[in-house]
Amino acid sequence: FDQIQAWIQSGKSEHVTCYICCNDVPRSRIDDTCGNKSCHADACIECLTSWYEAVKPGGIVLISHLSCPFCKQAPNGKIL
Repeated sequence: FDQIQAWIQSGKSEHVTCYICCNDVPRSRIDDTCGNKSCHADACIECLTSWYEAVKPGGIVLISHLSCPFCKQAPNGKIL
């Protein structure tokens, strides 16, 4: 019981909701969506990979996939 109470008070869960697919995923599978300090959105690695790798050589480029799906800023280099 003490461990559960401490976990509740810490405010940290083992799972976090992805802002893109809205699934609860392990915290270890969550990352910043763009790495910009003003953007606080998080998404699972699978969604981020799908979002940023949608632009393929020779394919149709959707301008929206060149920026963060939430703040619309260019992603930080560490995210790509």
